[in-house]
Amino acid sequence: MQQGYGNRGDGANGSVSLSYQGGYANSNMGYNYSRGARQLNYGLSGGIVIHEEGLTLSQPLSDTNVLIAAPGTRHARVENTTGVRTDRKGYTVLPYATTYRQNRIALDVNSLDNATEIDDPVTRVVPTKGALVKAQFTVQRGARAMITLQQYNGRPVPFGAMVTRANAGSGIVNESGQVYLSGLEGAGALTVMWGTAPDQQCTVRYRLPAGAEQKPINHIKAACQ
Repeated sequence: MQQGYGNRGDGANGSVSLSYQGGYANSNMGYNYSRGARQLNYGLSGGIVIHEEGLTLSQPLSDTNVLIAAPGTRHARVENTTGVRTDRKGYTVLPYATTYRQNRIALDVNSLDNATEIDDPVTRVVPTKGALVKAQFTVQRGARAMITLQQYNGRPVPFGAMVTRANAGSGIVNESGQVYLSGLEGAGALTVMWGTAPDQQCTVRYRLPAGAEQKPINHIKAACQ
């Protein structure tokens, strides 16, 4: 912002300008005034990328760009950028990538809600000149829970047991017979194995309390069946 006053009868004069860098575009606005004159100017610039999953709006594109794909996130912030966040489909574009070198792409896990977790929030890509390279992230969408598991005899499931779900992530039981899992539905089944013998594996059915997705973590107990 600038302001002045002429000493030869010119009167007051000044200017003010604003700029904004958003995930979908950059915008700016300016206002100038002087004796007998007023001027307002504004501008909007951005980019559009069409890819196999649809259309993504972005900041102005460069020669080499990175398409960040994290479906399941919404407004996840890209680290070391200004205003770059994923859209409602989980996509965004990072312009001005460095060619023929590793580009570190990281999502800020602190910008995620309680129902979203990324298996690995950091990836690296090496784009060629003029390329649109894809940085893919695996996202778990659902509730988070620390589940205490019990065997048929009431004892804790042994340390190191593997816990798996159909078409989802897995976990390993800790020394206290607990396993941490994310992306959980309200109810479901888990397969637990700590050996090959029939009495060293079982199925556990769990049910989470109401509103589980809004909690940072849920603590429940479940027994082998």
